[in-house]
Amino acid sequence: MFAYPFTNEIGAGDIPQDLQDAIWREINYRLGEGDAPGPLTPLEKSLILVRISAAMLNSMRTHLYCLAALKAGATLDQVTEACVSVVTVGMLRWKMASMDSLSCAEAWAKQRNLSPRTPSAPEEGMEKRIGEMRAYIRKVLSREFPDMWERLAEVAPFALDGYMRMRGGILRTGAAIPKRIKELLVVGSDIVQGNAWGAGMHAGQAIRDGATVAQVVDTVALTMMEIGQSAYRIGGMDAIQGAREAAAKTRAK
Repeated sequence: MFAYPFTNEIGAGDIPQDLQDAIWREINYRLGEGDAPGPLTPLEKSLILVRISAAMLNSMRTHLYCLAALKAGATLDQVTEACVSVVTVGMLRWKMASMDSLSCAEAWAKQRNLSPRTPSAPEEGMEKRIGEMRAYIRKVLSREFPDMWERLAEVAPFALDGYMRMRGGILRTGAAIPKRIKELLVVGSDIVQGNAWGAGMHAGQAIRDGATVAQVVDTVALTMMEIGQSAYRIGGMDAIQGAREAAAKTRAK
């Protein structure tokens, strides 16, 4: 097996030999020059890479590894769980990477007559809980469920339930940080992640919670100071637009 020692230029200390061996085993395997996949099977590797790629917001590679997992013998249930697991990293990863990748995997499996995904077993009280979530979103966002939550309710209602409970707890009123400021925290982080939709949505909610357009503009300015001018293009302008639209609606009432 070909191997060439890795240099260490990032201050992390020497790379252990077993780790170097694992890296080169994988490189040779991908080059078609090794027949041993290592201690993880190709199926297991593909499932791990589904989550890694989705966590990196790389939709194309998430598509690739979903199909690679199926080709290696994974079931759609396994691919679904791998795709859904990234919700614990952030809902944006589900929306921008693994949601469409799961749909791609389903279409690929159907074309090849593979077994469909097992329908989620109904959990006691979950239907009522989903209804409560819809009512919550109508109340706090003045809109219906977006596609990312509709899809999650279909394939993994437990994940949506957990996310909504966490979301509701973090963005609750009456906590140490005023609700309008908490919404601005999310505006900044959504811009950093390139989530223009979320930045605009949370900016609008900040206005409804008592923030001013000037405070939203300040938040965009702070974000641009941290990550550069691109922040305006990838979400800052959406945040300001969302704030101005919400302010106009508030004045019209």
